[in-house]
Amino acid sequence: MRTLDNLFDDTQDMFNHICEHLMSQGQRSKAAKAGGCAYRGDDGMACAVGAVVPDEYYDKVMEGTGVFYIAKRETVPSWVSRNVRLLEALQIMHDSYSPERWRLQLKQIAEEYRLECPACIR
Repeated sequence: MRTLDNLFDDTQDMFNHICEHLMSQGQRSKAAKAGGCAYRGDDGMACAVGAVVPDEYYDKVMEGTGVFYIAKRETVPSWVSRNVRLLEALQIMHDSYSPERWRLQLKQIAEEYRLECPACIR
């Protein structure tokens, strides 16, 4: 039975989901009130990490914090803390690089973490 704690089969499945989300969205998730990147942005946007934090776990107090803060919260799925370094790399990529550079950055992250590149970034 699929639950929020086993939403993804493995790290590769989570990475694929993030890649597909970011490439489909094609722009940074930003919130006018936050003044920058946001886990949950305006117009239904979500950043790399926000894309894998289910609505049931999202809390506005997460905004403005790094993924390590989120991973320490008792209310997030265990796969967040198990993959915190990968999620940090993806968060930095989302926040620091223009969307035009994401494909290349995602390929480099895949190589660094020994993941396969999903079709959307090949």
